[in-house]
Amino acid sequence: MKISIIVPVYNVEQYIEDCLRSVAAQTYNGEIECIIVNDCTTDNSCSIIERFIAGYNGNIQFTLLHHDKNRGLSAARNTGIDAATGEYVYFLDSDDEITTDCIELLAAPLTNKKYDFVIGNYKVIGSDKPISSLLLKNGTALFGQNVREAYLQDQWFIMAWNKLCRMDFIRKEKLNFKEGLTHEDNLWSFKLACTAQSLYVIDKITYKYKVRNTSIIGTMSSTKFIKAFTTITEEMYRFSKANRLLYEYDIVSKIIHYRNILLKEIFSQPSGKTRRNLYKECKKRIHIDAWSLFRRHVFNIKQFVWELHNYMPGRLGYWYLFCICKYYKKVPSNITDR
Repeated sequence: MKISIIVPVYNVEQYIEDCLRSVAAQTYNGEIECIIVNDCTTDNSCSIIERFIAGYNGNIQFTLLHHDKNRGLSAARNTGIDAATGEYVYFLDSDDEITTDCIELLAAPLTNKKYDFVIGNYKVIGSDKPISSLLLKNGTALFGQNVREAYLQDQWFIMAWNKLCRMDFIRKEKLNFKEGLTHEDNLWSFKLACTAQSLYVIDKITYKYKVRNTSIIGTMSSTKFIKAFTTITEEMYRFSKANRLLYEYDIVSKIIHYRNILLKEIFSQPSGKTRRNLYKECKKRIHIDAWSLFRRHVFNIKQFVWELHNYMPGRLGYWYLFCICKYYKKVPSNITDR
């Protein structure tokens, strides 16, 4: 079975060689291709990659592709998907590493059954901050709606990496990444969870996630965060509506969870004019219908009171929610948390 490993590259000269060495050290006996996508890096990453490929002597096929302009992580991954020829695809960030037995462990369950994706565990390097990991037991196999329910209960992580995904499934469901979007894994994993019909769990460390303060997420401004989460929440709602998922309590809860993270950030802005404009844009683009809200909040008066701004004219809704936030000092934790 052939595996395609996709590595997007942009300004990672300190990390890229270790990343590629971890790919070259794989113990998997099957065929591996590693597709490296240069997203117009401005440092020495490309020369390091070219030198590594020139000096490599092994069975893994390394291919370096180039964008003609910087298009972002999502576009680089999509370029890799388009070029991939493997039966399964694996996303690896260029500043991270995988264990030597990563592909061997993740591919092992696929000898008897073709799961839509196999997920492994990971460890964090460079931060003591708790980060959600894999909460499902080793050897767990989920099917149908159970895959989505496990995601909605935060039992598997949203990052695209460290998941071995069936290529036919990815292409059939059009699970490409939305270009120009930061926090793109949030939207991609939501769609993955809603469309996948099978999942297998390897609860062993197969990925080394390195936390960098200079990463895109680590340096993101509040404005970019708001823009990203507005798009993510809007796309999640559209996708759910198109696929008739809005009747499900937990789906609506997840969308509202994201929308409330967004509102929390909007109402933390120091400028009243900025808050009003951002709130207006949010309400215009993310309007959850009354029936979906009623189904979710019928048993929780406090949260239903929070949602009343949806039924008010723009300015009145803004001042109503502003007063609620001022009263609580912040968005109540039992509302922002699912």
